[in-house]
Amino acid sequence: MPALPQVVNQQTISYQNIRVGDGNPNTIGQYGEPGWIYQDWTGGELYVCTAAGTSSWTATSGGSPVAPVSLGNVTGATSISRAAGERFNATATGNVTLTLTGGSDYDELNLWLIASGADRTLDLNAVLQKPSDSAISFPVTITSGKGCRVKFEKHGSTWMLVSLVKSYTL
Repeated sequence: MPALPQVVNQQTISYQNIRVGDGNPNTIGQYGEPGWIYQDWTGGELYVCTAAGTSSWTATSGGSPVAPVSLGNVTGATSISRAAGERFNATATGNVTLTLTGGSDYDELNLWLIASGADRTLDLNAVLQKPSDSAISFPVTITSGKGCRVKFEKHGSTWMLVSLVKSYTL
């Protein structure tokens, strides 16, 4: 089926085997063959079966949002792999210097970072590009108990900061 120009984020799916259910297939024991697609009708998440005869379903970012990956407590040098997901949550229990790995051209990576126990700083590893004409200077301070949303986009082999908003009360 050709993509229609007025439709945004349209995806062609070549698989014909589709299951519809009421929860994450990994937790409710749905089984399929590689290539089967499972659509959770309660939350809208889309999963693709990755191993025959098991409940090995992987959430995709096509269509509905995929739940964020929890990194738990982080401090010091912190590396996030794009292969693990697109959206991440973490709690800074100390000052954090962030590094990103993996990903393809035009991939996005979003991070919600909450400062716990005291004000924390967020710095970016030298390989992460930041705008040179920005009012943001690093490291940035995140007030204790508040959150910071950071968004990156990959261009070629380089991850670039595209937005940073801080001081959310979460």
